[in-house]
Amino acid sequence: MRILKANQLIFCLLAFFLLSSCTNNKNEVILDHQTKYLLPNGLISNNVTQLDVNFYNSLINNKNETSLILYKVLKGNNFQMYLGMGFETSMEKIKTIIRSNPNSTLISEQTFGADSFTIYQKTEAGQYISHYFKELKSGNKYLFTAIGNNTIINESFTSNFIESQITYKK
Repeated sequence: MRILKANQLIFCLLAFFLLSSCTNNKNEVILDHQTKYLLPNGLISNNVTQLDVNFYNSLINNKNETSLILYKVLKGNNFQMYLGMGFETSMEKIKTIIRSNPNSTLISEQTFGADSFTIYQKTEAGQYISHYFKELKSGNKYLFTAIGNNTIINESFTSNFIESQITYKK
């Protein structure tokens, strides 16, 4: 069973690596064969490093309890966004793990139907974290996590803003 799960994970990572490397447009991130995330002005997609993975896992309290994999790191002038891809997990499981992060305080939470939610938190260091989870029409699950100051997170990282940047092929 673990070998099958590991093989599925390797296949999934390979497929997403190939999809992301095939795009010539630096202003978008391919989420799946029918869906793209359009990068807002000022956001740049960077290569993922082990430091990014460790930091992302600390932001979402990911201790291999959920199958969230850091897919992309997007950097802006005053904040960073981490795009995680869910693998064999559920929206409720991800919400529970994020809520249980001992290094941050819950500010607010809102669920939008059966396919998305937002959670806002504040770290002990005084930074703000905004999580936006979205399950796409394809069934793929993504967690958009941004960290920055309160003004940046409130103004530029609302669920409506993220949702408006997701485009679907017709």
